[in-house]
Amino acid sequence: MDEEMDKKIDLRILKTQKKLTLAFKEMMQTTSFNDITVFDLCSKAEIRRATFYKHFKDKNDFFVYLIKEERQNFEAKSWRAGLDFNKEFYTAYVWNIIDNLSTNIEFVNN
Repeated sequence: MDEEMDKKIDLRILKTQKKLTLAFKEMMQTTSFNDITVFDLCSKAEIRRATFYKHFKDKNDFFVYLIKEERQNFEAKSWRAGLDFNKEFYTAYVWNIIDNLSTNIEFVNN
């Protein structure tokens, strides 16, 4: 029973991560990564800095988390679409990256 409880993700954590992700992606449309501060990110996401630091050691750590989440989301979509992790999967993966880069050009430039 305890193992089951450990596997459940606290909804507060999910909300915090979602707020930070949305705020970060929005900020990256107009601001370079180097110019984004944890203070600004937390203000935009409407969370406390202490909450941010409870989950991440700095903005670089958060960025690594964000990249891992994007990869996991893509893999989950691929599994649901029935893609095997073969040439078809990796082709779709590359096209997904290209599509994301081209539709988020300001994000990429920043």
